[in-house]
This record gives sequence, C-alpha cells and structure tokens, in this order.
Amino acid sequence: MDSKAAINRLRVLNFAFGIMENQQEDPVCRRCLSFAKTLEALRDDFMKFEKEFSPLRKDLPDEFAELFTGLYAKLSMISPPGNSVGQKKLGACALGEVCLPKAGRVVLDRLAG
Repeated sequence: MDSKAAINRLRVLNFAFGIMENQQEDPVCRRCLSFAKTLEALRDDFMKFEKEFSPLRKDLPDEFAELFTGLYAKLSMISPPGNSVGQKKLGACALGEVCLPKAGRVVLDRLAG
C-alpha cells in the first residue's frame, strides 16, 4: 500500500466510523443487527488496515496520523446492544433498500475494489 492509498483508506474509514458513531444515536439503527454486523466488519477492516498502515505512518503528514489516532476514540465509543435484531424484518425501519450504517462500508468496499 502506498501513502496515497493509505490516506484515502484512512479518510474512508473515518467517514464510515463517523456514520456508525452518528447512527448509534438513532433509535432504530442502534438496535439493528445490520448495525452490529457492519460495526464488526469495519473493526476487522480497521485492524487489517492498521497492520498495513503502521510502516507508512511516519511518512504521512501529521494531520493523517491524528486522523488515525482519532479512529481509536471513535471505536471505543461505538457499541451496539447485545440483543440486536433486524429492524426491517420487524417493520421498524422503513428506509427501503437504504441502510444507513452500511453506507460507509459500501464506500470502503468501492475504494478497495
């Protein structure tokens, strides 16, 4: 991974975790199984990225190192309840094909793909 790819991935991870942080306050999303599964997948993505990113970290501008550190803070503040249930199946979510928590993961997958 070169520094440009690392910076872009870092930016999208920040975006994705920002969505998760925001949707944790949503009364429907925070209880949804999609929220819990997306958070788990994003954490896994971040851990993989962290291993690849570490050697490049010293070569990046300070603002991106700070962005990376900020992801740890976001991660520590996001936690779904243990009894998550698919809210669309319950009829509680009426957003159709849109899933707000998954939005950041979609962007991340497109960047990686």
